[in-house]
Amino acid sequence: MKSREPIAVLLVAILSVAFFAPTIFGGRYFYQRDVGYFFQPQTATVNRIIQSGELPLWNPYGYMGMPLLATWQSRVFSALSLPFYFFGSVGGMRVFYPAIMFLAGFFALAFLRVEGLSPFAATSGATVWMLGGWFVTKLEFFSYASAAAFSFAPLVFVGASWVVAASALALAFLCGYPVFFLIVLLYLTICALRGKIKNATAALAVCSMLCALQALPTAELVLNSQRYRDRKKPDETSLSHSARIKDLAGFFAPAVYPDGGEGSPRYHWLKTFYAGYAGGALALLGLFALIRRKEFFWPLTGLAGIVLAFSAPYDLLRRIFAPAALLRYPSTMIFFSAAGVAAVAAAGSDFLMSRRGKYAYAGVILTVLIFAELFARGMFYQQTAPADFFYETPAAVAVIGKDGAMTRLAIAPKTIKLNAVSGRTAIAAWRGARAALKGFVAWPYGVLNAYGSGEPLVPASADNAIHRAYSMSSPDDAAPALKSLGAGYILSAYKFASSRRYYPVRTSVSPPYLYRLKDPGALFVFEAAGTDKARVFKPSRFSENKISFDFGEDLPRGRLTHVENHYPSWRAYADGKEISVERTPDGFKAVNIPSGIRSLHLFYSPTLFVTGAFVSLVAIASLILVLFRKTDSVLNL
Repeated sequence: MKSREPIAVLLVAILSVAFFAPTIFGGRYFYQRDVGYFFQPQTATVNRIIQSGELPLWNPYGYMGMPLLATWQSRVFSALSLPFYFFGSVGGMRVFYPAIMFLAGFFALAFLRVEGLSPFAATSGATVWMLGGWFVTKLEFFSYASAAAFSFAPLVFVGASWVVAASALALAFLCGYPVFFLIVLLYLTICALRGKIKNATAALAVCSMLCALQALPTAELVLNSQRYRDRKKPDETSLSHSARIKDLAGFFAPAVYPDGGEGSPRYHWLKTFYAGYAGGALALLGLFALIRRKEFFWPLTGLAGIVLAFSAPYDLLRRIFAPAALLRYPSTMIFFSAAGVAAVAAAGSDFLMSRRGKYAYAGVILTVLIFAELFARGMFYQQTAPADFFYETPAAVAVIGKDGAMTRLAIAPKTIKLNAVSGRTAIAAWRGARAALKGFVAWPYGVLNAYGSGEPLVPASADNAIHRAYSMSSPDDAAPALKSLGAGYILSAYKFASSRRYYPVRTSVSPPYLYRLKDPGALFVFEAAGTDKARVFKPSRFSENKISFDFGEDLPRGRLTHVENHYPSWRAYADGKEISVERTPDGFKAVNIPSGIRSLHLFYSPTLFVTGAFVSLVAIASLILVLFRKTDSVLNL
């Protein structure tokens, strides 16, 4: 029987490579939605900063400035970020995608074998997991897909040493998505049922220490985020993505989804966990077999995921346990259902194969149909483009790059569509909306934008100032508020009928349309004490983490405001003497400069990252020592 395990692993590898053949061999890459406007640009920015010899600590380009490493989804320390570090933010996809699919299938296969299922049945369940709707529809999210790849990893090591389990948990945590907490909950539940809770507690404690260099800065960002500040308020946006009874029709396939199948805007990636018709049939058989044996864990796990994905149970959970709000969407709970379906389908395959004869043939046929159906259906989501898509510089960015002034780019609300930034809604959508600049336009090109989307942990500092600008009734009315945000340009999907406050900048005859403010804002504004006049300064040296000014004159006493989110751990030195970095009423950074100052240095030095790095290094050294002693003891025996 064991001789069949390598064949099962080989089959998982072949499916992973074949599924991504257009990327591996054809030079075509995922570009839709979050890959194009968030994750690839973010990865490119992290790579560029590391190559410059600095750590990717701060992101000045989006969201009015915010931590980058502390942003969990940046995945700076994830093992699955290595392909991007070696092959670039685009070329790395050739390794990243087949790797995460293989790991997803491999760990599911290993866990089901540990559970006592045959290699054939375990392969059936692993296929439902790695090619099923829940995993495949997360491929556009580097962090989500990475964490999903390690979903079953900790479960494989429930009975193993706490050192191994801690390492598996750490790998999942560093992938950067809150689904990690659901993985931990599943792991703890299984450990409790098997009397391994002490082992699990030790593993989690060690995992926390191993991941401290990421966990501590991220925890600080969570506490300073707008999402945490608003945790007790009703969140209609999140609840609108909760599951409904009729969504469950999509369990078998998107084709039977009530609001439209694949490609329909109503078919939401969050709500799907389809197993296919063949996988669904095996799951129903497995449900029957497990109930007959009075084994209810996986059926109840699947049911729990569905129940918690509905708005009322999730909202109650969020109010009782505030950290649940950090999952962002109720339907993230579908994770439990997807894992349950894969395990139950494996049980169905095992049930058929154990009865031999025509039942075994039926099991083989259903498993082959699972391979074919899920593979073909999953390929639908591979909307790919050549690498040139990512390397094309948007015309608006090229224009702004020639402008010597340091200023921000604002975006008319709803003006979004990948690299073109051409929206689908009229300018009437301005009122009450938020800017929706996507990272594809800003991050890789060093363009500073007034706001962004896609990252839930945006700091709360300048949120009111941003909201004030985007709650005006028209772009003209908003111009003074945009100036206060440091904006010099605005990009819109539609032409402004007439404008008293903007110059049109010709970049193309089609959307998006670029406008320059007649009275543009600035990022660094100095006001001398006792005067109303403001001076604009440009840094002599600027990087993501450090900003330096050589004024070339003795400045009078005054206040220099950096129009960017105020955040802990920013430090300032005037002529070598440390001065405090204060928060303005609008949530920006400011320093009070004594008279006679000729130089100023601002830099971001997160204390919690340094502390976390020390804790992680101590934990790694301790683990190496433990492993060395265990190895030495074995050799002595």
